Amino acid sequence: MNMDFVASSLPHVFNRDAIHNVRFEVNWKHIKERRQRLIQKHTDKENATRVPHQYNVNDTVRFQQYQHRKHGQPKYKGPYNMDRVNNNGTVRLRHATANGGTVYQTWNIRYLHPYKA
Repeated sequence: MNMDFVASSLPHVFNRDAIHNVRFEVNWKHIKERRQRLIQKHTDKENATRVPHQYNVNDTVRFQQYQHRKHGQPKYKGPYNMDRVNNNGTVRLRHATANGGTVYQTWNIRYLHPYKA
């Protein structure tokens, strides 16, 4: 029996078809390649709308708040100044507190947006 992809995992686990009494050969290489193609397709689609931006130390940014925020709250919080730019897609933000202290937070650049006053 030659099937490209089966929705059920039963034939993959037992190497037998669930309805017919025949041996089921799983083509794991084909399944892996198909999944990788789908991942690449979705990644390319997501990256097509991105605007490239290089972050630098002392840039002013704002970050996107949690998606399920309360009604009436702003979508972005900030502005914050960058203290450090890491090479793994994260930055360290510096924020002054009300009592004169400084708070540092590490954020992924996916949640950051350049601040324009």
